[in-house]
Amino acid sequence: MDRSSKVLIIASLNGVTPEGWIEYARDIEQAGADALERNVDFIPADIGLSASDVKERYVEIVRSVSETVNIPIAM
Repeated sequence: MDRSSKVLIIASLNGVTPEGWIEYARDIEQAGADALERNVDFIPADIGLSASDVKERYVEIVRSVSETVNIPIAM
C-alpha cells in the first residue's frame, strides 16, 4: 500500500457477533490498517456455559477473522 505515513497503523476492534467481527475486520483492512487487535466484548455470565464453550467461542472468532483478512491479528 502506498501512503504518506511510515507509521504502522494497528486498528483496535471491539465486537460481539461473528458477523460483526468479519464485516468490520474486512472494512478495517480495506481502510489500510497494517494489523488488527481484537477485543472480545463477551462476559461469560451464563452459569450453563462451560469453560470449553467459552474457549470455543474465542477460538471461532480467531478462526473466522483469520480466514477473512490478510493482515496480522492479535487478541
